[in-house]
Amino acid sequence: MMQVGGVYLNDAMTRFDFEQVSSRYVMLVFQNDGSLSQDQYIQVAGVKLFGTRVPPAVPDEFVTFDCDAPILEEKNYFLLPGRTLSITYENCDDMLTGFGEDERVSTGSSEIVIPWSDLSAGTPTHIDFYKSGMGENEYVTWNLYQAVEDSSTSSFELHSTEEMPLNLSGSEHSLNVVTHDESQPFIGVCNMPEGDHSFSSSTFTVENTGDVRAGVVATTPATDAMTRFNNTQAENDEIGNLLVADTFMAIYSEFDPTHPELNVLGCNDDRTSQLGTIYDGVVLATGWSEVTVSLEPGTYTLVLMAWNASPQNQSLGASIFSSALPIRQAATVGLWGQAGVLAPLISDSSLGEVPQVSAGLAQTGQDSNSILLFGFLAVLLGFGFVLIRSRIKK
Repeated sequence: MMQVGGVYLNDAMTRFDFEQVSSRYVMLVFQNDGSLSQDQYIQVAGVKLFGTRVPPAVPDEFVTFDCDAPILEEKNYFLLPGRTLSITYENCDDMLTGFGEDERVSTGSSEIVIPWSDLSAGTPTHIDFYKSGMGENEYVTWNLYQAVEDSSTSSFELHSTEEMPLNLSGSEHSLNVVTHDESQPFIGVCNMPEGDHSFSSSTFTVENTGDVRAGVVATTPATDAMTRFNNTQAENDEIGNLLVADTFMAIYSEFDPTHPELNVLGCNDDRTSQLGTIYDGVVLATGWSEVTVSLEPGTYTLVLMAWNASPQNQSLGASIFSSALPIRQAATVGLWGQAGVLAPLISDSSLGEVPQVSAGLAQTGQDSNSILLFGFLAVLLGFGFVLIRSRIKK
C-alpha cells in the first residue's frame, strides 16, 4: 500500500487460478490492516478484476464404455501426443477417475475429457467403471498412458524396413529349438520354448564398427497395442494365437537353422522400451521384439521367429479373420544404425508365403510357373506331331 496526496492506494495484485467451470462467484472483503486509525474508514474507489479464459479442450479421440457390455476386462489405452481423449460411458452407476484421491465423477455426467498433458508416460492413470449392481471392489479398469515417440532410435539412422513373413507351414521355414546342456532351451542368452518355430531371415552388411538396432514396428494382421484395446477379450485371445503377436529376434554372425543356439550376438523376446512407445504413428506392442548390438565390419543375419512353437499358433477362429484357413502373417522390421555403420541392405531372405487355399479346393502343389512350362511343352509336342504327319503324307 502506498500513500498519494493523503490517499492510500493498494497496488497489490492477487492471482487466483480457478478450475475450469462455467461460472465463478467472487466476493471481495475489505478490512483495515492496522495502518489506518480507527476513526477513519475505508473508501473503495474501484476494484479491477481481469484474467484469461482457458478454452475447453476439444476432443479428437473418442471411445465409449458400456457397463452393460457382456465382456469387461482391464485394458491399456495410449493417447497420442497433443491429442485429447473423450470417454463416453453408459449404464454406469459412477466411476473412479483416478485424478486425485478416489475422486468420483457425478453420475449426472456421461463424458470425461482428458488431454494428453494430464496423463503420464510411465505411470497409468486409472479409469474404473462401475456397473449397476456391482460391489464396491467390482469394477473394470482402463489404464491410460501418454504415448511417446520412440527415443531408443534417437542416436540412430533408419537404414531400411523389411516385411518378414512367418509361415504356418513349410519345413524350410521352421527351425527346431532343443535343450543343449541346459535345463531350459536357450538361444544365446535368451530362453525359448522347446519345439519347432517358424522363422524368416535376412542378411545385412556392416561397413564400420558401431551399434545396430532391429525391431518390429508393425504386423499383418494388426496386433499393435491400440488394435488390442479396441477388440474384445475373445478377439484378443484369438490375436494371441498369431505367430506375429509374440515374436523373438536374434542377430547371428553365422546362422545355421539346424543349430539356432550357435553364433548368437544378441537376442530379445519382448520389447524393453517404455510401454506406450510409438513409431510412425503405431503404438508398439510389448510382445514385439527389438535388439541392439555392437558390430564390427562384416555380414550378419537377422532372424525373426515366433516365440511359441508353431503348433500352438495354428488354431485360428473366424471371428476376426474371414476364414479359419491359414492366413498370411508378416512383421515389418526396422533396421537402424549409427551414422555410417550400415551398408545398403542385401537380402537373401527365404521368406516364403503362406499357401492361399480357397475354401473347398484341394491344394495341388502346382504353381503358375509350372503351369506355363507345361503349356509351352505341350505346344512344342503338338507342333512336332503335325510336322511328322505332313512328312508321312509325302
